[in-house]
Amino acid sequence: MVNGETHNLVILLSKEIKISYSKAAELVNQMMLDKIEEIHSAITDLRVLTQSNKEITVAQRAAIEQYIMCCTTFIS
Repeated sequence: MVNGETHNLVILLSKEIKISYSKAAELVNQMMLDKIEEIHSAITDLRVLTQSNKEITVAQRAAIEQYIMCCTTFIS
């Protein structure tokens, strides 16, 4: 492999499981979409849990909301 190809999942999958680049790209795209959906679901669950737990302080709620914002920024 050429230097840098070790960081390209499409190329790695194509070579490792012997599929075309387009099939590998589809697979990587689906993996990314699945991960984004998983993060969105976790954010929703976290917000519900935060709202339903009355023992969480205002500072803790703010920290959780900041974490959620970081996750949202990461996936956008």
